[in-house]
Amino acid sequence: MGLDVEGLRDRLFTRAEDLSEGVERLSVKSVKINKCPALAPRKTLDESTAGRIAIDLDACARHWELLSADKGFIQRVAQAYSSREFSPAGDVDVALHDGFLSDADRSLLTRVRDASKQELAQTRFDFHDKRLPELLFRYRACNWPETLSAEEAQRWEAFCRHRLQDADGGGSITLAEYRERIAQLRIACDGDAAAQRILGAMDE
Repeated sequence: MGLDVEGLRDRLFTRAEDLSEGVERLSVKSVKINKCPALAPRKTLDESTAGRIAIDLDACARHWELLSADKGFIQRVAQAYSSREFSPAGDVDVALHDGFLSDADRSLLTRVRDASKQELAQTRFDFHDKRLPELLFRYRACNWPETLSAEEAQRWEAFCRHRLQDADGGGSITLAEYRERIAQLRIACDGDAAAQRILGAMDE
């Protein structure tokens, strides 16, 4: 509780494996409407329920007293969250936090949505935002691959291969990791015919 804003920010947002030995990330969660974790009044948690889900009510009371006595700590945590800076995303698919679109680009995107696949392949859209040409290319490639030129088809194939096979390809899991996980699940679900059928379908 004695950490300053910078120290709190490090403990909140640094990956656990990157922290020094013996240092843990802070158990702080932001609360958003209609998302977990959810909040409920204290009276909804009786002793039997607390025991069932392993919540130490005495420890909770002590922690609440500590937090209530140090309003500065709560303010520092709030500052640590609000002052967090996001690094620019390396891939346009996840670059939503890198800036808002201009009115001119929004107008062009309306034209993109209304265009036919032939118009998308033949029309030049002079976007101001550097993310949009690549996003438009991927939009075409995903939905109308037949409109791609030979060079564009090779570019799309190279992108897909990179996304699926390389750790830095921007996917949540590589194809090799996916297959390894399937193999692990086959062993873990040995004897479960239904699970094996699902895993077989996922591995086709």
